[in-house]
Amino acid sequence: GDRSRNQYDYAVDVAVQKKLDTADNAEIDALMTLTEEIGDHLRFRRLSGFPEAMWIKTENEPIYSQEHLQEMRQFTSVLTLTFRVMR
Repeated sequence: GDRSRNQYDYAVDVAVQKKLDTADNAEIDALMTLTEEIGDHLRFRRLSGFPEAMWIKTENEPIYSQEHLQEMRQFTSVLTLTFRVMR
């Protein structure tokens, strides 16, 4: 911030989730590609409905949930996007 404004960081989670038919590598790779495309699309962007929010970083750890894959045959990947607002 500065003398007249404070800095606030907000985290937004975006999940990609799908019940898998075959749980083979091709199906998982396609969903990972979708997850990466979403992250790439939002990188270095401001939110159209809230342009004061500036993108800071994207995290994707772990890249997908092994537990969901093994126990429920479900792909789950969560992107955490961090945006900064000065006010």
